[in-house]
Amino acid sequence: MASPKTSEYQPGFIIGHRYEVIRLVRREPYGDVWLVHDQLLDVEVGLKLLPTDTPQLNRYLEYYRAEAAGGLKLNQPQILGVHRL
Repeated sequence: MASPKTSEYQPGFIIGHRYEVIRLVRREPYGDVWLVHDQLLDVEVGLKLLPTDTPQLNRYLEYYRAEAAGGLKLNQPQILGVHRL
């Protein structure tokens, strides 16, 4: 999921009419990871948001598409699953 200014999110902010922000988990080179509440499924999930204002956005998206595809092939309790890209 892409976002222009992820630093502006505060607890309670709704992303995509579905995800309620709880808190920032960590900042990564390719985007920020947020703990959010998925209001549709009523569970907490990690949501990685990519900055849309970078000229490298297409490269970031390709990286995460490949990471998600690889993650779908893994089945271990220590590895988080991919629910949506």
